[in-house]
Amino acid sequence: MEPTTTRDIRRRTVLATAAWGVPVLALAVAAPAAVASGADLVLAESGPIQGTDPSVLSFVLTLTGLPELPASSPGEYVGILLGFCLPDGLTVESVSSTSNGWSFEPTADPYEAGETFVYNSSAIAAGASDTLLVQVRQSPEITGLHGSLGADATVATTGYTQDLQWEYSYGTPSGPALLNCAKATQPATPR
Repeated sequence: MEPTTTRDIRRRTVLATAAWGVPVLALAVAAPAAVASGADLVLAESGPIQGTDPSVLSFVLTLTGLPELPASSPGEYVGILLGFCLPDGLTVESVSSTSNGWSFEPTADPYEAGETFVYNSSAIAAGASDTLLVQVRQSPEITGLHGSLGADATVATTGYTQDLQWEYSYGTPSGPALLNCAKATQPATPR
């Protein structure tokens, strides 16, 4: 098992705060019980999609059966929080969706390994669906990055969590495949 790093602690702290930082009264929404509990909630990854710029991939997340959620703001994640774990050489460039407002907090240094938090910046109605596009750019100083991109998803008012993962390749792969660093804190399998 690898030692815990400051980055690991920050992710756990943010996700725990997002999941439990909202008063229990927030669960008493005027939505049907199944929607309020997140029972019908589905998050499905697809892509990535290659556009006209070969150094940008769009990672797609379809969200259906969403519970009623308030808008989040930087550091105050009271709705949906996606913690993207990025390896060296990648940075989130933009976030867009089909119906709701979304924002992100970039890493401190572009293209340096770290987490980028993506969150709903507009309130979400019970039963809503959305398709989120997270555009990730490869550093102009690197070519051929490939591997698994991961994110932790948390829906604060329901306690719902899910690990997300996409396989990607920027052009012709070169070097070793990069591992999903969102799963790097899990214990190693005994041999």
